[in-house]
Amino acid sequence: MASVSVEVLAGGGAAAAPYADQLVRHVERSGGAARAAGADLALRALVGMGDDRAADWYAVRLDSPWLDVAPLPSRWAPHLLPVFRRRLVGHGPYDRAVSLILRTLAEWGPAAAPAVPELVGLLDTPVARAAAEALGAIGPAAAGGRRAAGRLAA
Repeated sequence: MASVSVEVLAGGGAAAAPYADQLVRHVERSGGAARAAGADLALRALVGMGDDRAADWYAVRLDSPWLDVAPLPSRWAPHLLPVFRRRLVGHGPYDRAVSLILRTLAEWGPAAAPAVPELVGLLDTPVARAAAEALGAIGPAAAGGRRAAGRLAA
Protein backbone atom coordinates (compact mmCIF):
# COMPACT_ATOMS: atom_id res chain seq x y z
CA MET A 1 0.00 0.00 0.00
CA ALA A 2 1.53 3.32 -1.06
CA SER A 3 2.25 5.85 1.65
CA VAL A 4 0.07 8.45 -0.08
CA SER A 5 -2.88 6.04 0.01
CA VAL A 6 -2.28 5.30 3.67
CA GLU A 7 -2.14 9.01 4.42
CA VAL A 8 -5.50 9.58 2.71
CA LEU A 9 -7.09 6.63 4.53
CA ALA A 10 -5.73 7.86 7.88
CA GLY A 11 -8.12 10.80 7.70
CA GLY A 12 -11.01 8.77 6.32
CA GLY A 13 -12.63 7.52 9.53
CA ALA A 14 -15.44 5.03 8.90
CA ALA A 15 -15.27 5.74 5.16
CA ALA A 16 -11.91 3.92 5.08
CA ALA A 17 -13.47 0.70 6.44
CA PRO A 18 -13.48 -1.11 3.05
CA TYR A 19 -9.67 -0.91 3.16
CA ALA A 20 -9.28 -2.22 6.72
CA ASP A 21 -7.81 -5.59 5.73
CA GLN A 22 -5.19 -3.90 3.55
CA LEU A 23 -4.32 -1.54 6.40
CA VAL A 24 -3.98 -4.46 8.82
CA ARG A 25 -1.61 -6.19 6.39
CA HIS A 26 0.41 -2.97 6.13
CA VAL A 27 0.80 -2.78 9.92
CA GLU A 28 1.58 -6.51 10.15
CA ARG A 29 4.30 -6.18 7.50
CA SER A 30 5.89 -3.50 9.66
CA GLY A 31 6.22 -6.01 12.48
CA GLY A 32 3.11 -4.88 14.34
CA ALA A 33 4.72 -2.97 17.18
CA ALA A 34 7.81 -1.96 15.22
CA ARG A 35 8.05 1.53 13.79
CA ALA A 36 7.96 1.59 10.01
CA ALA A 37 7.22 4.15 7.35
CA GLY A 38 3.49 4.55 7.07
CA ALA A 39 2.65 1.95 9.72
CA ASP A 40 1.58 4.56 12.27
CA LEU A 41 -0.63 6.19 9.64
CA ALA A 42 -2.17 2.83 8.76
CA LEU A 43 -2.80 2.25 12.44
CA ARG A 44 -4.30 5.73 12.75
CA ALA A 45 -6.76 4.83 9.99
CA LEU A 46 -7.69 1.57 11.74
CA VAL A 47 -8.15 3.33 15.08
CA GLY A 48 -10.17 6.10 13.42
CA MET A 49 -12.60 3.55 11.99
CA GLY A 50 -12.78 1.71 15.33
CA ASP A 51 -11.37 -1.55 13.93
CA ASP A 52 -10.90 -3.85 16.93
CA ARG A 53 -7.72 -5.31 15.44
CA ALA A 54 -6.02 -1.98 16.14
CA ALA A 55 -6.42 -2.03 19.94
CA ASP A 56 -3.26 -4.05 20.70
CA TRP A 57 -1.12 -2.03 18.33
CA TYR A 58 -2.54 1.22 19.68
CA ALA A 59 -1.55 0.23 23.23
CA VAL A 60 2.03 -0.49 22.15
CA ARG A 61 2.40 2.73 20.13
CA LEU A 62 0.85 5.07 22.66
CA ASP A 63 3.76 7.50 22.26
CA SER A 64 3.24 8.06 18.56
CA PRO A 65 2.13 11.60 17.71
CA TRP A 66 0.22 10.07 14.78
CA LEU A 67 -2.19 8.30 17.11
CA ASP A 68 -3.93 11.31 18.60
CA VAL A 69 -7.24 9.87 17.43
CA ALA A 70 -10.47 10.49 19.29
CA PRO A 71 -12.72 9.07 20.35
CA LEU A 72 -11.50 5.54 20.98
CA PRO A 73 -14.29 2.96 21.12
CA SER A 74 -15.42 2.34 24.71
CA ARG A 75 -15.58 -1.37 23.89
CA TRP A 76 -11.76 -1.23 23.94
CA ALA A 77 -11.80 -0.21 27.61
CA PRO A 78 -11.31 -3.71 29.08
CA HIS A 79 -8.31 -4.19 26.82
CA LEU A 80 -6.69 -0.74 27.10
CA LEU A 81 -7.44 0.15 30.73
CA PRO A 82 -4.58 -1.94 32.18
CA VAL A 83 -2.12 -0.21 29.81
CA PHE A 84 -3.59 3.22 30.54
CA ARG A 85 -3.54 2.68 34.31
CA ARG A 86 0.13 1.66 34.27
CA ARG A 87 0.94 4.69 32.15
CA LEU A 88 -0.85 7.10 34.51
CA VAL A 89 1.20 5.80 37.44
CA GLY A 90 4.50 5.22 35.67
CA HIS A 91 4.98 8.50 33.83
CA GLY A 92 4.94 12.13 34.78
CA PRO A 93 2.01 14.45 34.13
CA TYR A 94 3.92 16.12 31.30
CA ASP A 95 3.95 12.88 29.31
CA ARG A 96 1.98 13.57 26.10
CA ALA A 97 0.24 10.21 26.31
CA VAL A 98 -1.18 11.09 29.75
CA SER A 99 -3.25 13.89 28.22
CA LEU A 100 -4.59 11.53 25.56
CA ILE A 101 -5.39 8.90 28.17
CA LEU A 102 -7.22 11.38 30.40
CA ARG A 103 -9.29 12.62 27.46
CA THR A 104 -10.14 9.04 26.52
CA LEU A 105 -11.10 8.10 30.08
CA ALA A 106 -13.45 11.10 30.22
CA GLU A 107 -15.00 10.07 26.88
CA TRP A 108 -15.49 6.50 28.11
CA GLY A 109 -17.28 7.67 31.26
CA PRO A 110 -18.43 4.77 33.48
CA ALA A 111 -16.44 2.25 31.41
CA ALA A 112 -13.29 3.90 32.81
CA ALA A 113 -14.26 3.27 36.46
CA PRO A 114 -11.38 0.84 37.12
CA ALA A 115 -8.98 3.79 36.64
CA VAL A 116 -10.44 5.81 39.54
CA PRO A 117 -7.46 5.15 41.88
CA GLU A 118 -4.97 6.40 39.29
CA LEU A 119 -7.12 9.42 38.49
CA VAL A 120 -7.31 10.35 42.17
CA GLY A 121 -3.53 10.09 42.30
CA LEU A 122 -3.33 12.83 39.66
CA LEU A 123 -5.50 15.34 41.52
CA ASP A 124 -2.48 17.09 43.02
CA THR A 125 -0.54 17.32 39.75
CA PRO A 126 -0.56 19.72 36.80
CA VAL A 127 -3.15 17.50 35.07
CA ALA A 128 -5.60 17.71 37.98
CA ARG A 129 -8.33 19.37 35.93
CA ALA A 130 -8.31 16.65 33.26
CA ALA A 131 -8.23 13.95 35.95
CA ALA A 132 -11.18 15.59 37.73
CA GLU A 133 -13.10 15.82 34.45
CA ALA A 134 -12.53 12.11 33.88
CA LEU A 135 -13.73 11.36 37.42
CA GLY A 136 -16.83 13.46 36.80
CA ALA A 137 -17.54 11.64 33.55
CA ILE A 138 -17.21 8.29 35.32
CA GLY A 139 -20.04 9.38 37.57
CA PRO A 140 -21.24 7.56 40.71
CA ALA A 141 -18.60 4.84 40.33
CA ALA A 142 -16.00 7.52 41.11
CA ALA A 143 -17.57 8.39 44.49
CA GLY A 144 -14.71 6.80 46.40
CA GLY A 145 -12.36 8.97 44.40
CA ARG A 146 -14.27 12.09 45.34
CA ARG A 147 -13.94 11.21 49.02
CA ALA A 148 -10.20 10.80 48.54
CA ALA A 149 -10.08 14.12 46.71
CA GLY A 150 -11.79 15.77 49.66
CA ARG A 151 -9.05 14.44 51.91
CA LEU A 152 -6.44 15.91 49.56
CA ALA A 153 -8.09 19.33 49.80
CA ALA A 154 -8.15 19.25 53.59
